[in-house]
Amino acid sequence: MYERDSGSGFAMGIISGVLVGAGVALLLAPKAGTDLRGDLGQTVGNVRDNLARRLHELADRVSAELDSFQVRVDRASDSAAGAVYSAADTASAAAERAREQVDDWAARVPSGSRS
Repeated sequence: MYERDSGSGFAMGIISGVLVGAGVALLLAPKAGTDLRGDLGQTVGNVRDNLARRLHELADRVSAELDSFQVRVDRASDSAAGAVYSAADTASAAAERAREQVDDWAARVPSGSRS
């Protein structure tokens, strides 16, 4: 199996960096309280929107992977069932041949020598 890096750790690092950087920049910038609150609100809104988009993308990918996994499980199940049915048919045919051989042997043995 292979490992696939979803990039979610990297994305969370970027988001965290943006939040910290934006917060520090806004706190250190010489702005009025009203302007500062407006900028903070806009930054938080942008981060929230980006995070919601990333979560939606992640949910879509997880759903696709689960669908793919279900298909693989179904195929494996069908293959296993086919193998079991084939083995049962082979065993049944072998038992029938053995029964016929025993019947043939019994028919050739004289009746007085059977016990």
